[in-house]
Amino acid sequence: MAAVLRRVTAAAATVVATLALTSTPVKATPDGRNYVYNGSSLGLGVMHLFDGHYGSGKYDQVLPAYQRSDVRFPTWSTTEGVYIGPGYCAQISVRWNANLEWNRNPDIRGPIQLYTDPGYYWKVVQYKARSASSCV
Repeated sequence: MAAVLRRVTAAAATVVATLALTSTPVKATPDGRNYVYNGSSLGLGVMHLFDGHYGSGKYDQVLPAYQRSDVRFPTWSTTEGVYIGPGYCAQISVRWNANLEWNRNPDIRGPIQLYTDPGYYWKVVQYKARSASSCV
């Protein structure tokens, strides 16, 4: 179990580092609030605060298909995480201004809990993995 947790932690750190390095520009949303947009037909696990204490085990709520977290959960000023389940991958895109194009990052593979920096707006398009070891 400890070995699995170390691998998951290492994978999460790699994803956060990759997203931080590829997400440009380095700015913040105008009011410090963010949202996650679920750009797929699948429900997406989301976390209000990325604190390890979640209402549904690995996430707080399920964000329905094609919805934004700030609209679905209006009392949340930020959405600090998403959960991609086992057997699924996700296209992750970010932007810091609602008027800008989405900046797509490398796809990630679940299961993973991903921190979504409140300084950005996030678009997550979850899809079934193509094979047991690859998203593409």
